[in-house]
Amino acid sequence: MDTHFYLSAFESAIAKYRGQQPREQPPHDPGLLYFAGTVLGSIALKVYKPEWASDPQNPLTSPGRIFFSVWVADKPVQQNRLLYNIHALKLRQFKTHHIASRDFAMQFRTKFQPHAHEWPNLSLDYGPLTLLQGWTKLDPATLEKEAMQLIRQFHTISPLIDQTLRSFRTR
Repeated sequence: MDTHFYLSAFESAIAKYRGQQPREQPPHDPGLLYFAGTVLGSIALKVYKPEWASDPQNPLTSPGRIFFSVWVADKPVQQNRLLYNIHALKLRQFKTHHIASRDFAMQFRTKFQPHAHEWPNLSLDYGPLTLLQGWTKLDPATLEKEAMQLIRQFHTISPLIDQTLRSFRTR
């Protein structure tokens, strides 16, 4: 796997998407942040918010956090797959919320259901740590464009995470 190629493509997708954002910004202000890097042997593009972390000062490394990722690793590259998912990790660590991970996952998936048909090769059949996961065809010639499209799609559903979190807020 060509780490430099995939990392560069993800960084470029983020830069181009952010460059388009002011013109394409939906009516809500999602406050999303972006990261591209190497994570656990994968090259990943992550989209997250500090408010979606038990430690908002360190949202990328916080033990409790919610984030969207687009990623590749050796095996998915061999299968020509660009993977994506939403993780919700250690939600009980959110101090301003009382969250049982299974309840959060069920509520989020119910809100997400009307959008499910828009996501390629999607599965919701995971435990509460992986809210959803799917893949799209990996084509190096269109990787940047595909990554931007997945970011755009996540941008439109990101308020569902905010809505679901609000329902578990305790203070």
